[in-house]
Amino acid sequence: MKRFFLIIIATCLFSVSRLFAQDASDIETAFQKANLSLMSDQISSSVDLILPSEDSSVNHDECVILVTRFLRSVSPKDFTIIHQGNRGETKFMVCSLTTARGNYRVHLLFKKVNTQYLISQIRIEPSNE
Repeated sequence: MKRFFLIIIATCLFSVSRLFAQDASDIETAFQKANLSLMSDQISSSVDLILPSEDSSVNHDECVILVTRFLRSVSPKDFTIIHQGNRGETKFMVCSLTTARGNYRVHLLFKKVNTQYLISQIRIEPSNE
C-alpha cells in the first residue's frame, strides 16, 4: 500500500514539474526575444509590475506592452532561470537577464487562478553581478 501511494505522489510531482517546465520554456523564449506576447497566456489579468522606471499595478495588456518595451530598450542577450519553487498556492522564479545595457535580476510570482498558475508579479531590477 505504501508503494502505491509513493507511486501516486511521484506521478503527481512529475506531472507538475513537466507543466512548470513548459511554462519556463515559454518564459525564456519571451524574454530572450523581447516579446512578452509569446507568454501572454501565462499572465494574470492584473499584474504588479516593478521595472527600473515603473512601479504600479497594471492590467494584462499594459503589462505585455510595458515589459516588451523595456526589453527592447535594453536588447536581451541571455535569460536564465536560476531558481524556481512553490509554496502552497504560489510559485516563483528567480532569473538572470543579460542585456546590452547591463544585467538584471527578474522575479516572477505565480498565483493559482482556478486550476492554472498565472503571473501576478514581475519585478525586474538591476543586478550587482
